[in-house]
Amino acid sequence: RIGILGQVEDHFAVVETNGRGMLHLHALVWLTGNVAFSTLRDRLLQDKPFASRMIHYLETVIVQSIDVGVDGCPTMEPEAMPPSSKTPETDDEFYARLFADSNAVACKKQVHSSNHNATCFKYSQRGPGNEDCRFGMPRDLLPTSEVDELGVIHLARNHGWVNPWNPVIASCIRSNHGISWIPTVAKALCLIYYTTNYATKDDISPYQMLVKAALLKQSIEKAKATLTPDATDMRIRKKDMDQFALRCFNTLSHDREISGVQIASSLLQLPTYYT
Repeated sequence: RIGILGQVEDHFAVVETNGRGMLHLHALVWLTGNVAFSTLRDRLLQDKPFASRMIHYLETVIVQSIDVGVDGCPTMEPEAMPPSSKTPETDDEFYARLFADSNAVACKKQVHSSNHNATCFKYSQRGPGNEDCRFGMPRDLLPTSEVDELGVIHLARNHGWVNPWNPVIASCIRSNHGISWIPTVAKALCLIYYTTNYATKDDISPYQMLVKAALLKQSIEKAKATLTPDATDMRIRKKDMDQFALRCFNTLSHDREISGVQIASSLLQLPTYYT
């Protein structure tokens, strides 16, 4: 079936929880008819009509700009509900309403803070001479989309702090999101690693913490009660494992609050990944 990105050949997405307990997806999508990176690069460099069609396609699914008024504020506020395709109007009229609505959402949800936040420097020590945001913000402006000398398309951008967005996704979820295409082998490998890393990381859940605490308690009580302690029992006795176990448990559970969304997802047995 044809969707908002075109005809999808395959997909893989994992569910992750952020620091506020909200669930979100990290996804990879493969489109039907995709070609090898080297073939794509050669065609973009040598076939101008193909390059123009490719740029037009990307500009319909990935937007890196926003329309604002002369005062820098959105020209309209997002409505409570997205525009419906069931109203009697032409396709062009619907697309105009969709873009106006999604642009209003993007103005509110897709603009990165110019002051940055802790997430921007999650993997680095912020300080003098080390102010690089890991999201690359602000990004360079580009008046029109173009193909560079390496055969990579760079999409137009009129705002350095806007995170790339999709009009349909913005209108539907009415929240922040990110979207990009994969034009090189290096980026493909990075994103595959990034996504599978979320799928395989040890996300400690409440019941896991309780099980680990119960096992620690059982081991400590056994070591103290046995009349014929072995080497492990003696090591537990000598190292004051009561306090050690408590410190381990506190480390695992420190500042970890379980949100209503996480509880509902667990009770409803919703999937942790989609493919």
